[in-house]
Amino acid sequence: WSSDVCCSSLDTIIYPFGQSYVYLGNNINIPYAELVILFIVIIWIIRLILDSIIEKKIKLSKKSWHNFIPLLILLIASVLSLFNVWPSQINNSLYYILRFIIFTYIAYFWLPQELITKAKNFWLLAYILYGLGIFLSIMGLVSFLWPEANRSFPMASPLAWFGLFPFGASHNLLAESLVSIIPFSWFVVYRNKDNFIYKYLVLGLVFMISICLLTFSRTGWLILFIELLILAFLYSHDIIKVLLKRYWWLSIFPLFLLFIYFSTWAQTNFVVSSNKARVAMIDKSIELFIDRPWIGNGIGTWQTIIGFDKHYTYQFGDPPEQHGIIWKLIAEQGLVGIVAWFGVMIFFIKKAWNNFIKFENKNPWKWGAATALLVIIGQVIFQLFDTGYYSPKMWLPIGISFVLINISSKYIGLFKQN
Repeated sequence: WSSDVCCSSLDTIIYPFGQSYVYLGNNINIPYAELVILFIVIIWIIRLILDSIIEKKIKLSKKSWHNFIPLLILLIASVLSLFNVWPSQINNSLYYILRFIIFTYIAYFWLPQELITKAKNFWLLAYILYGLGIFLSIMGLVSFLWPEANRSFPMASPLAWFGLFPFGASHNLLAESLVSIIPFSWFVVYRNKDNFIYKYLVLGLVFMISICLLTFSRTGWLILFIELLILAFLYSHDIIKVLLKRYWWLSIFPLFLLFIYFSTWAQTNFVVSSNKARVAMIDKSIELFIDRPWIGNGIGTWQTIIGFDKHYTYQFGDPPEQHGIIWKLIAEQGLVGIVAWFGVMIFFIKKAWNNFIKFENKNPWKWGAATALLVIIGQVIFQLFDTGYYSPKMWLPIGISFVLINISSKYIGLFKQN
């Protein structure tokens, strides 16, 4: 069992597929993707136990022990919220903690760092991510040209496979995957800047960016813009400063596009109704927060609580997951949850930044460190507007970013002048 190669590849290929489930009885449903990850986790645990028995000590790195600290912080905040959970909801909250706090963190953030410790295996992973980005982009292009769902206007979104939507049906889900894949794909392009395939890789990267724009995901646009802007400043800040001074007037063009968006597409029933539902959910979160500000109303209870709000369900139907981690946390875990989650994310960003600034300009791994920083920042900001908290789509990109941080840190000082 070649864990470094096989497991990392499987992790990468299946992580967008989280919408198809295996149903066991009436109360158990497991995504097909998580069945694969569960198999990988079990195999890894068996190997860890055997190695520990043979060497008579636990075979865990210092890094792996450190990775338990963020999990412990998130776990404490979620357990405290249980004190305010309705008795009828306690089982659902415990299930939420086990599946979305503990399992997802270990399987998609902690485990990749244990399995992928060599540069050659990371590059295999990066090329698979690039290929996955092309595959998703082709799917997005097809859905844009020949849409399967009736919407106010065409947009790139996931396609159905044999009547099922393994990626989900929302255009936001496609954008969420692409904004994580694009920075890793840029690093692949950068690595091959002196090779004959460079221009083809650039075309593929431009294709991914174009499809991300065609998703018309407002969050996707924002994250993509932030990632590209930060990358531009990090990679060539001197040139960017000159260009901004000389061609500042070009900023009028994106402002014009925003004007077109808000005066046309933003006025469609699809967008307007979505905005109204979000505002109503925010109002409900604030109401719940005021009622129980410190530890919230219980983790994983948002949809159940708002489902009993007759005013909301009458106007908007069955409640979806909350849009935005802030509004979810203040309702479910209160101030403690807010401090815990943002504390962990700020720690992640700080660690990525500290790694980046240690590199010399001539060191190519500096841009691996920059890629990790971009992905982590992008994921944190995405959660401010998204509904996929504690999901593989959040933790796996951050986990792979930390793989890149761990590997790139081994090459610090490689180009230091004597």
